[in-house]
Amino acid sequence: MPLLPVLLAACGRPLPDGAWTLHGQGLLGEVTVERGEARVAVWGDGWGAPSAVPATVEAAEEGGAWLSFPVRTGAGEATGVMRLDPEDESGVLPLGGRPGEIDLAFEASARALSEAERAQEARTLEERLVVLRAAWKDGRFRILDLGGGLVGQVALLPQDRAFLDLFALQASSGGPVPARRRDEGPDVVLTFPVQPALGGEEGLLRLNVPTGRAVLPMADRPSADDLWFHLEPGTASAEERDARAAEAERRALERERAFLDEVAVGLARDARERRAAAAACPAFDEMGPSWALLFADYEVEIETRDAACAAHLRPRRPQFSRRTGGTALSDGSTRWQVVEE
Repeated sequence: MPLLPVLLAACGRPLPDGAWTLHGQGLLGEVTVERGEARVAVWGDGWGAPSAVPATVEAAEEGGAWLSFPVRTGAGEATGVMRLDPEDESGVLPLGGRPGEIDLAFEASARALSEAERAQEARTLEERLVVLRAAWKDGRFRILDLGGGLVGQVALLPQDRAFLDLFALQASSGGPVPARRRDEGPDVVLTFPVQPALGGEEGLLRLNVPTGRAVLPMADRPSADDLWFHLEPGTASAEERDARAAEAERRALERERAFLDEVAVGLARDARERRAAAAACPAFDEMGPSWALLFADYEVEIETRDAACAAHLRPRRPQFSRRTGGTALSDGSTRWQVVEE
């Protein structure tokens, strides 16, 4: 490690004087340090500090320093943080409400931007902020899947109220529903009735203001199972909304039936194998915890039928993606129907 940064850190200055240009996916920025005073300009897609602003600096255990500075978003002023490591020529700028959720990594090169580059980036960001400020003031957004298809809408209302209409393939609100709203760092967090739900648990949708992304978390910490979406200002027509919701219902039903074709037949066949040592097919509660976990959302009965075993299923609570009931036989045949609420 060069001697100068060591001496500066020892004197309470974790960054040496100099200028660094930051390049990363979704951001361009510049950090300058003069006589220990740091300033940051950063230009993201709809968020950032259009011109250089003062930053507080603290040494980072991971190396380099953490910088805190004011940023602007479509929903108003906020505080941004980044870790800059000049020695490693890299850094990270976290934007998510949960640690590690949306971390923008960047490279840091020891050079300053030109005045023309700064002016162009500032102008582009200001134009984008005008559009986003109007969108967040209006509070109405279309929710799109990663392929650009409509999967819902949200309306953010005064006094921390909201309405959500979600019809993604994996989860649904069951139509437009009121949602509880709270701000959590860079996220607007919505709590709402979700389907499918085994025990009446609620769903959580996090709207990330800086990036315009949304996530339906599957756990407290970010995971590969989280469902990600994009937010687009505006609303859908009733015709588009109804068509997309009906398509989600149809596809969810197809997925459920494909699942039952496989696992319900597997259950019936397992029961038939166990019947070899008994006169009748075993009851479902005798099949073991693995089967009980697979069918936690269903009421299941196993019946002895001639030389076969039959598994009869019915959703405990008919709801989105849990609407199929019927019978699967150990010979591989099935008969399913939609169960009404």
